[in-house]
Amino acid sequence: MRNINERSKFINVATERDYIKQSPFWIMLAREGETTDGRYISAELLIALAESYSPGLYCAPVRKSHSHLLPMHSIGEIISAKTEICDDAVCLYVLIQPNDKWFSALVELELESVQVFPALEFMESMAIIGAPYVTGMALTTEPVVKDLEPLNKFMVKA
Repeated sequence: MRNINERSKFINVATERDYIKQSPFWIMLAREGETTDGRYISAELLIALAESYSPGLYCAPVRKSHSHLLPMHSIGEIISAKTEICDDAVCLYVLIQPNDKWFSALVELELESVQVFPALEFMESMAIIGAPYVTGMALTTEPVVKDLEPLNKFMVKA
């Protein structure tokens, strides 16, 4: 059973919603190399995803789940993308702009006991541009990209 003090930090976070909504943050979304499910993400793909991303063309939503059976509620959006080299691997970073549903979606995931990670959604070739394109990000408790940082710290007040 949880005590009141444990839950209070999450209640306090909800009152900070407007502050967080106005505070975008960068996260690593993908890393070059083998995934835990046996796929391979190439440096070329990550670079192409970053170079092609334009929220004016299509602004990728952040959703609380990959499941298309649930109503698609955006809890934020990706407003920029870039690549950087980390430990000799190309990594894709995205700038997330949370919206007013950010905390309500994330508190439901029991943040005090579960780590939540970002998961990349993309098209191999978006018809309108003929290039790979980031189409979204979902939250998951089972990441396939190695060495991703959990998003939990962005969901609670420091």
